[in-house]
Order: sequence, then structure tokens, then C-alpha cells
Amino acid sequence: KINIRASYFRSINRPGFFEIVPYTIVNEDYVERGNPDLKHAVADNIDIRFERFPSPAGQLMVAVFYKHLQNPVEYILKPDSIRGQDIYYMPGNFGNAVNYGSEIDFIKYFNKIGIKINYTYTHSRITTTKSKRIRDENGDLKTIAVNQTRPLYGQSAHIGNVSVLYKDPKSKWDAQLALQYTGDRINSVSQFVGNDLWQKAFIQVDASLEKKFKNGLSIFAKSNNLLNSPMTVYFKN
Repeated sequence: KINIRASYFRSINRPGFFEIVPYTIVNEDYVERGNPDLKHAVADNIDIRFERFPSPAGQLMVAVFYKHLQNPVEYILKPDSIRGQDIYYMPGNFGNAVNYGSEIDFIKYFNKIGIKINYTYTHSRITTTKSKRIRDENGDLKTIAVNQTRPLYGQSAHIGNVSVLYKDPKSKWDAQLALQYTGDRINSVSQFVGNDLWQKAFIQVDASLEKKFKNGLSIFAKSNNLLNSPMTVYFKN
């Protein structure tokens, strides 16, 4: 009923096909475009995990993990080098990143109704070169390059969810109502120090339902964001 696992694996994450197509979409505030020079990301993963199975459907899992990422793909807002008033929103590779943290996962059933709780903490860091506007000894504005350490694009420090489950093997009904919390995360990286756009933390509720039949067919339905949670983007500074 108890497992203790330690694992190492290397994986790659290729850019999406749309990301490497040299397209251009003119929006109101910026121009979105692809990047045919994108490199794929390489991740070295180390996990140590404790698992306990008190019942066939129940489990308790506690894990710690470490990930080293080479060339992760991030999205940046960047002024055009020739026409400074033009802003481009595009994917790119800006350095190597480190993610490490811990996770806990718990499932327990009371007859046909179960509860699932999951929480993950991730400490994410990447150091990239950014621009900073300063005044020189003559009082004139000039741009210098500085290094900034920040969380990885799209990575929340805190992610948690609570789900109510219904499972009836005899009638082959399976349902789930899930509430998920996603903490603040970078929505787009700025070329300038301290000017990244952040997405505010939000709560989302999803539901799913599945019915299986004796002939092997099944019907599945899913509905996302039942609370119509808004997406809020802001400057953290």
C-alpha cells in the first residue's frame, strides 16, 4: 500500500506550430507575430514521491521536484528596433530557468462520493537581460542593459484545487465538480526592467459528466469556467 519513488527523466517541449509560423496580426495596442527562430525547450526533471493507497480508490501522495529548463518559450512585448512606436507581442527563448517545489494530492471516497484535494507550490526563477532608462552625468536619457531575475512566464507560485467526485461502477456514471485556484503569474514579459504584465490570481469552477453503456459507447460532457471568472492583467510595480 506504500510506494517511495525517486526518478530522473529528460524531456523536450517543442514550440507550437502556430508559434514558429512567420505570421503577423495587427491588434489595437500591438502587433502579434510568430518567431521561426524559436528553439525547443529541454527539461531535466528530478522527482521524489511518497505514495500511500489506503483503499483501491483512495490515495495520499506527497512529492518534491526540481526542474532545470533550457530555452523555455516565453512571450514578450517588445518595441520595434527601427520604429520604436510599434510594439510586437511574440514568443522567444531568453535563457535557462529553474523550477522546484512540492505537491500534495489526496483522494478519499465515502461510498460513491469522493473528495480530491491537490496543492502545488513552485519556486520559479529565470535571469534575463532587460533594458533600463537612466540619465547620464550630463542629464541625458540613455538605455543600458541590466540583468533581472523573475518568475518564469506563465508559472504561478500557488496552484490548488478541490474536487467533488461521483463514481458508480454499477450504473457507469462518473461526474466531477472542480474548483481551481491559480495564483498571480506573468502574462507577458517586457523588454524593460520591472515592466512585466501580470495576470491576477483567479478561481475557476469546471464540471464534467460521463455515462458509459454496455455496448462500449459512452457520452461525455464538460463545462468550463462556470463562474465566468474575469481575466485581469496589471503592472505589478
